[in-house]
Amino acid sequence: MKKFFTYPVFVVLFLSFIGAIVFGFLVRQELIGSQKFGNISKYALFLAEIPVVFKRIYLQYKDLGIDNKLEKSDAIKMLINDKSELISIPNKLFIYSRYDGDKKKSIIEIIDTTNFKSIHTYIVNMDELNIHADIENFIYQKTNNSTKRARIFGTIDNDLNLYFHNNGSPLFSINKCSEFNWINNKLNFHHSINLDHDNNIWVASNKLKKNITTAYNNYAKNNLPYEESTLTKVSRSGKILYEKSLIELLIENDILRTNDLNSTVFDPIHLNDIQPILEDGKYWKRGDIIISMRYIPYLIIFRPSNNKIIKKIYVGNVQQHDVDVFNNNSFTFFNNNNAITKQGLVNKNSKISLYDLEINKFLDFYLFENSLNLFAEGLHEIIDNKYLFYEFEGYSVFEDLDDKKIKIYTNKNSQGEIYRTHWSSVIKDENKINLIKKNINEISCNSN
Repeated sequence: MKKFFTYPVFVVLFLSFIGAIVFGFLVRQELIGSQKFGNISKYALFLAEIPVVFKRIYLQYKDLGIDNKLEKSDAIKMLINDKSELISIPNKLFIYSRYDGDKKKSIIEIIDTTNFKSIHTYIVNMDELNIHADIENFIYQKTNNSTKRARIFGTIDNDLNLYFHNNGSPLFSINKCSEFNWINNKLNFHHSINLDHDNNIWVASNKLKKNITTAYNNYAKNNLPYEESTLTKVSRSGKILYEKSLIELLIENDILRTNDLNSTVFDPIHLNDIQPILEDGKYWKRGDIIISMRYIPYLIIFRPSNNKIIKKIYVGNVQQHDVDVFNNNSFTFFNNNNAITKQGLVNKNSKISLYDLEINKFLDFYLFENSLNLFAEGLHEIIDNKYLFYEFEGYSVFEDLDDKKIKIYTNKNSQGEIYRTHWSSVIKDENKINLIKKNINEISCNSN
């Protein structure tokens, strides 16, 4: 019998061992190392991820809703189970947007926070809505936006019309019975969606730019396409009323130089939130908007009526998300508290920050306990200066800021698996709440 462990076998095993160490080193450097090795480390990471890609393909074939499924989060371990210490927030409406892991589709519930009972539900059938999508004029994959994969970001008006997108899709509207109203497929709509004082819709959008102008040198010299973030206002009938390139706005106001765009990122601005101003204040007027962008270290108060920036506030490279008006001279924002260093991106504890325009200073409004580290998501809403709502991953939390009692919604299916929530919100206007409740009581639908 021949020996297996011969000299050639030893050499092969030894070289394989050395190769595995080098390969692992290249992968580590590409992921977290301060020094990259160009295409060599990129290809090493590509090869290392092949098994994960095949696993993902298999899981997506098995369950199209897998993109909405989450592992139990380590971000905040206290939120593994629902809690109901807080039993009432008087006369507010929680617009709870989530992926239902049992129904395998996205739904939006209207929940009365007086008793935290659901009073109406929209069921979004993207397969039916996609019939209306004109893919000749729109970069949109119907397969990736099917009912079982949809991630619905939406808002409602007094008449219970729902306006929403699939975080990279046309803008849709359905009525109170979840029936089709209209579609706008002129742009690629994403992230936050809010109503202004005239009930027009402010929503983030983008265009895919293929013919790069010399204004954006990093992209032009490499002939690269990119997504151009756009500020967009849409009427309740689906007509675009206002559209402004955010890159052009930043360059026109000397916030962004022509070489500043990061050409390694397909979405170099990443517009997260457009917050309409509903009432006049000392430092803004009704009709102004506050703009929050992940990759641009500013929060901007902008007046669309004359295309002027009223105020630009440098926040640092914290990659902030949701921004909300707090009172007539300050606003709050979800501070992801990221820091860009020579070693790469460092994520610290997330928090709610407040900017006071009277004193031009940042203040810590709310510090998350339990080491909540959110790299690229998070939203919040302050209610009556007494309650805080915040949401991330599959968790929606209400907290009484005085006695610290909380109400937690964990978006679980019947097997305990956690699924994503999709930019929920809280309606605080008393007149709007009363109209919505009245219309819900008068609903007559064949099925819902």
